[in-house]
Amino acid sequence: MTSDVLVVGGGIVGLVTAWRAAQQGAATAVVDPEPGGGAAFVAAGMLAAVTEHHHGEQDLLALNLESARRWPAFAEELTEASGTDVGYRETGTLAVALDADDRAELRELALLHRLHGLSSEWLTGRECRRLEPMLAPG
Repeated sequence: MTSDVLVVGGGIVGLVTAWRAAQQGAATAVVDPEPGGGAAFVAAGMLAAVTEHHHGEQDLLALNLESARRWPAFAEELTEASGTDVGYRETGTLAVALDADDRAELRELALLHRLHGLSSEWLTGRECRRLEPMLAPG
């Protein structure tokens, strides 16, 4: 069998690339030397455009925010095409500090968020455990 498009990597980016190529009528093949071992596995399917923002990454932030904005429509399209609920949920990201160094880092991140007009809220440990009951008291 010959293909018009060969996608190397069966992670989310590779599979979406192959799907879009096939939708355009291209004979498409996907090869992956380590199925299930890509970035989607590491990130557990999470899109955390705000939490993953760091100093000097303004261009990446813009890309991440635009990707997050587009994701709900894509998830709906994928659910419709596959007949399977992809499990997309819009929730916040909880970044937890374990010690004083972590708290200092998260305070810097919160300041950076405010500088770029991003929504970020400082919570107490009790407030965090209310949102995530499985969070350890420490």
